[in-house]
Amino acid sequence: MIRVNIWNEFPLQGNAQIWILDNGQNKLDSLFAQPASVPAAEIYSNGNVVGTKFESYQVDFDQNRIDLWQNAATAVVRAGLVITEEGVTEQNIQYFDRYKLKVQLAARVDFKTIKNN
Repeated sequence: MIRVNIWNEFPLQGNAQIWILDNGQNKLDSLFAQPASVPAAEIYSNGNVVGTKFESYQVDFDQNRIDLWQNAATAVVRAGLVITEEGVTEQNIQYFDRYKLKVQLAARVDFKTIKNN
């Protein structure tokens, strides 16, 4: 299982996509059919964040998907913002260097051990 957590301090919707590549940089898989998204944060007129927005996504794996990842070498994370005229204004653009869009990946792996006697 892979868990993707996204925190957003921007007054714009954020999103993230994760691709899994092999040694030749060929795409083996992507975690989401459409990028995972997190809503826009609310900010005060002075630029301070009212509340960071958070979303968490869980991606479970069946045996076929696990087999697909056998040659995985690299995970590429792309995070971005959906730019809108309502989200970017003359008043708030000066504060954008304060904000963060953070993406965290976590994995849980269950192992089976087989003993040959």
